[in-house]
Amino acid sequence: ALEAMRDGLHDGQPFAEVLTEAGAELDLTPLVPWARWLPAHANMRRFDTRFYLAELPDDAPRATVDATENVRLVWATAQSVLDDADAGKLSIIFPTRRNLERLAQFDSFAEAAAHAEATPIRIVTPWTEERDGEQQLCIPDDAGYPVTSEPIAGAMRG
Repeated sequence: ALEAMRDGLHDGQPFAEVLTEAGAELDLTPLVPWARWLPAHANMRRFDTRFYLAELPDDAPRATVDATENVRLVWATAQSVLDDADAGKLSIIFPTRRNLERLAQFDSFAEAAAHAEATPIRIVTPWTEERDGEQQLCIPDDAGYPVTSEPIAGAMRG
């Protein structure tokens, strides 16, 4: 059923139509709002994205590569992805780094979800400012992130 739904979406079929044909419906109640990012910086890709936490159910279907939206799959902790980025093994953009740093603070889904529920969602729109004589890319200090600025040269390496 999932493969047929994926094929329909790749063929340009509207999402609602794909769900109807599969006799499926969405249950959004397990989603925990995490963040909303709306970059408006000239050097960043523009997007308005809402991020959610969700715990993978024991009966979830096995993830597969579809060679369109994903080309490989790997299960990793937030900290291990940050470590790989710091070692030059992969590249992550500024919003991804900030969200991984935030997630890496927690040892369990329950801890991360409790933090998310206790932290009001703010629209995060990074800005640049000079700090200690250096241009920094910054985000609000009260949005739940442990790191709220980075030298722009490092933030823009992608």
